[in-house]
Amino acid sequence: MANKTTEFLISHNIEESIKHRSPERKHARMLYKELHPARILLFKCMDGRVHIAKFTNIPTGILRPYRTLGGIFDLGDSYLSDLIEKTIKHCSSKKPCLIVSTYHFSKGSEKRCCAGHDNNTGQALVWAKRLRDQFKSVFLEKRNEGILYSIVMGIETDNQSLIFHNKNGEIFNVFENLNSSREEIILKMLKIFPDVSDEVMNALMELVMGNYNYIKNSTSEEVALDREHKELSLCIGLGFDWLHIPNKALIVSPFRSHLKTLDDCIAIAASIILKNIKSGRVDEKDGVTIMCAGLLFKEHTNDEAQKMRAHFLYKTAKKVIEKRVPELLNYNLEYVVGVTSHDTRLFTEFDPTEFEKTFEQGTIVYPEELTFISKISEN
Repeated sequence: MANKTTEFLISHNIEESIKHRSPERKHARMLYKELHPARILLFKCMDGRVHIAKFTNIPTGILRPYRTLGGIFDLGDSYLSDLIEKTIKHCSSKKPCLIVSTYHFSKGSEKRCCAGHDNNTGQALVWAKRLRDQFKSVFLEKRNEGILYSIVMGIETDNQSLIFHNKNGEIFNVFENLNSSREEIILKMLKIFPDVSDEVMNALMELVMGNYNYIKNSTSEEVALDREHKELSLCIGLGFDWLHIPNKALIVSPFRSHLKTLDDCIAIAASIILKNIKSGRVDEKDGVTIMCAGLLFKEHTNDEAQKMRAHFLYKTAKKVIEKRVPELLNYNLEYVVGVTSHDTRLFTEFDPTEFEKTFEQGTIVYPEELTFISKISEN
């Protein structure tokens, strides 16, 4: 029988998949894209408190998030750059791509800042700028054609506000402009980002005004609930766009950088969950869930390949946790492995042990092969 955390995740996925496919949600997404044609790609930390769709009231399924420890991405990773190129291929000057490279921090306590950067906000900002500049360099031609624009955005998790940075160090802080009118905010944003197209500014203003209205309509009690980490699950892979509840899971994408390996990301995430349990911020009786997923894109992936990717992530997570955070095994830890459909958002589970048996035939060394190997050795 699954633990409570696993039961919740599976149930929530089914509910969100049904909603995602509903006529109402489809119509909302279609209408939004007609009014706001720019695609928004978010590169952000695995931190469960960083939930930009909620902070901006943008309909689910619009923002495309990429998440990993500290927002530490590197376009030198071939898998990441391949996915980005496939996305940008569908963009144009009339339907441009806005790349948002993020960092997060807490103004109330350094201990609540980004664990991926050892609570060093300056380091987190530098890395966000580095990714922004990588996009400018790698996709320079697309930028010159008005197809791609990259910016840095900060998230202050205590009041859940957004901070926009331009290349010259000028910033626009939504929380500090709550008494400004929409017209005044547009003028300030145009001053900070004078070189963006109308379509990109439209997308930026959706983030700004969505966050503006969210903060104004939130109570201090509601915001305070999510200031501390409360995650009991770790989700590894790309298939988690359906998880729209803040502070429920740490989400790690399967990308690499020279600063942190996938093993490092998993170990630090597992350590955060262990701290959540030991601090009493979460109920240990609910159990811990490690969820590993491949993401099935209809146009360029197949089911078996994504099963293999999920299985690899499962094997990696299992090895890392047993070696580096073994204490977490004492808290009813479960692994859930499967593939998520990008079209439906539905997660389909499979048994990783049974999947592994598929390849056992290939591990048998036959007598003829032994004879062949022995002859090679003799020579």
